[in-house]
Amino acid sequence: MGSIGSGIGITDVPLVGTWALHAVPLPDGEKFQTGIAKTNPGGQIDGRWFSDDAKECVVGSDVCAKYHIKIGDSVSLATGDVTKIPAPLKVTAILTSGGPEDESIVVSLARQ
Repeated sequence: MGSIGSGIGITDVPLVGTWALHAVPLPDGEKFQTGIAKTNPGGQIDGRWFSDDAKECVVGSDVCAKYHIKIGDSVSLATGDVTKIPAPLKVTAILTSGGPEDESIVVSLARQ
């Protein structure tokens, strides 16, 4: 369960964790850049991918339509019997993929 702006409850929304832009060290000392911003750079999002080190997320288009979420809103995520609302994440984009991501909230692996 989570909440948005005015405290509207959101239930049963899958959370997808990925890196937005992440450097992976290689054995030879070089770094390999990976992350969804590199592997899926756009075309499917309205806005921008979240920053891995920021309190941000991307929300699927179906979730946005159902809960009236827009870019710039804040979304709090919770699971189970949470007794306090976690720090909200700012919505940086709306994702339309034609797949299950449209019904999900995408966050940095650093947030999970």
